[in-house]
Amino acid sequence: MNGENNDTARPAGLRTNSGYNWFDTLMAWFAVLFGYLMIRLLPLHSKPSGEALLLLALYVVAFIWFRKSGVKPTVRSLVFASAGIAVLPAFVISSDDGLAFLLFFAELLVWLYFVYTAPGNAVEADIGRFFWLDAVKAVIAMPLSSLFALPCAAVGNTRGMGKKIIVTLLWILLGLVMAIIPALIVIELLSFDANFREIIDKICGLDIEWLTERLVSLIFGLPLAFWGFAAFISSRQRKLSDKMTGEQCGRAAEAVRVFPAPLIYATMTPVLILYVIFFVSQWGYFTAAFYGVLPEGFVYSSYARQGFFQLCSVASLNALALIFVSIFVRRESRAERVLLKVYSVITSLFTLVLIATALSKMALYISAYGLTLKRVYASWFIIFMAAGFIYAIIANLVKRFRFNFALLLTGALMFGAIAYANVSGLIADYNADAYLDGRLGSVDIYEISRMGDSGIPALVRLAGEAEDSKVADEAVRSINEYLELNSDRKDNILTFSLPRARAEALLERKGYID
Repeated sequence: MNGENNDTARPAGLRTNSGYNWFDTLMAWFAVLFGYLMIRLLPLHSKPSGEALLLLALYVVAFIWFRKSGVKPTVRSLVFASAGIAVLPAFVISSDDGLAFLLFFAELLVWLYFVYTAPGNAVEADIGRFFWLDAVKAVIAMPLSSLFALPCAAVGNTRGMGKKIIVTLLWILLGLVMAIIPALIVIELLSFDANFREIIDKICGLDIEWLTERLVSLIFGLPLAFWGFAAFISSRQRKLSDKMTGEQCGRAAEAVRVFPAPLIYATMTPVLILYVIFFVSQWGYFTAAFYGVLPEGFVYSSYARQGFFQLCSVASLNALALIFVSIFVRRESRAERVLLKVYSVITSLFTLVLIATALSKMALYISAYGLTLKRVYASWFIIFMAAGFIYAIIANLVKRFRFNFALLLTGALMFGAIAYANVSGLIADYNADAYLDGRLGSVDIYEISRMGDSGIPALVRLAGEAEDSKVADEAVRSINEYLELNSDRKDNILTFSLPRARAEALLERKGYID
């Protein structure tokens, strides 16, 4: 049964699958508007404040809709909603395109989980061993169960001839939307004829390109609208409440334990022996980075790259092995349970040594060549993996330790930290500072220019303080390219970001902008 039972019964006043109230109809059309706006605000780096405001509006509308539906959100849902809202300012603080995409995607997932848990749909009372199955139910299963609720709600409770007319109009509207792309293709192909083009321009009286952009945004925004609306309706109606319950998940978890423990002993023992041989034979080579020493016959790039990614691969394989053991291996006796825990702890300890070695090699690489986005994110990920293996050790030693909760909390805090840190700005500032004070023998101006708005302060500093005229000239050239690229950029509340405002103010103060 559901763990959070403060809303076990469907709230009074909510309609079932047979109909929707007037507020549902309004929300259906709002969903279409939200989907359209999400596409219109792409790419994410162009309108960071707009994306943050739109996502905030999603939470606000969800709270209002729940209130109108008589649903009191659970404590867990409020925690997730608070976490999602707390990270929204990161859109304005950071200027990293890749991080903005991940942040946007993560916000949508958090919103779906918030909507799912608000009426008390969660499988478990706490975040336990079935959290990830619960998340799949929230993000995929629940929306699919009401995927076509939006057009039904858009029609509302209209009856008789009125309903038939509205449904017909909706089908006509859908047909017109579907006709947009082929019609535009035909217009483009036949526009070689000047008379035809002139007639079309007169008929439309609109800029075809302007119209195309908005219609395409509507088309691609509809799937988002359908998915989000369906997730809300399924959650509110407590659909699939008899599917993936705690009891069912527990029985399924026992049913998939089909492999005997001796098989794992026989498989893991040779692998652990290989790790021991590896540590003994290669210890001096792979731990040289701990002492800041480069092995003879290597350059920094090949030494760090070769070791880092291979060690990360081994760590990933070990993580998969531990997941396999925890899910698919039977534990028929106390001795088997203890021995499996011993194997898991030893594997985790060996992996932590590999991770520490990989991080030391990356630190050596950074000290020689500076920071890049790939180096920062790769280091972030392997630190997160290290936390996972530490929690795996604790979980095997402490029975009541909640592994999923600890891992989820750590991931949320680490993700929030890197989102708020403006990694692009930190990278640019570190590389410029390290070059100017002599820690780096050279500086990659192109890498700094790739940081966009966040890289401008570092470029301005290099242009004015670098003793090497070539470096200063490259910095000035990159600044001019930035100004040319953004010459037609329109600034408003939707496009505002702190790195952009800081860059423009600095360039104006230094005389690059009149």
